[in-house]
Amino acid sequence: GALQAAGPEGHAIPVSSGWRWVDEQNRLLTEAIEKHGSVEEATRWVFPPERSMHVRGLAIDVGDGPSADWLLVHGHRFGICHTLSWEWWHFEWRQSWQDAASCPPEARTPEEAPPPDAGW
Repeated sequence: GALQAAGPEGHAIPVSSGWRWVDEQNRLLTEAIEKHGSVEEATRWVFPPERSMHVRGLAIDVGDGPSADWLLVHGHRFGICHTLSWEWWHFEWRQSWQDAASCPPEARTPEEAPPPDAGW
């Protein structure tokens, strides 16, 4: 997959976050609300569990810019797509994206983010 393809090019693709429990996602959302002062602003950074692809095991956050850059160029071959324009580190996987070797347009707002069932 992507990890094997990235390695020879010098990219380990460190994952700083992947699958999350519902309780962990709720905790992150609560912290974001406290930090940003509103649910609306918080959900730009942390979706509620019912919208989070991390809770479904379909999202990763990568730990460095060069790995994100590599995924931006090559991720479509593996169905790994950059879906949220404001989060350089966040990528999602869908089987249909992998089958098509193509990615959907990046969302510019939380409302435009691919729904949980997109690409199943």
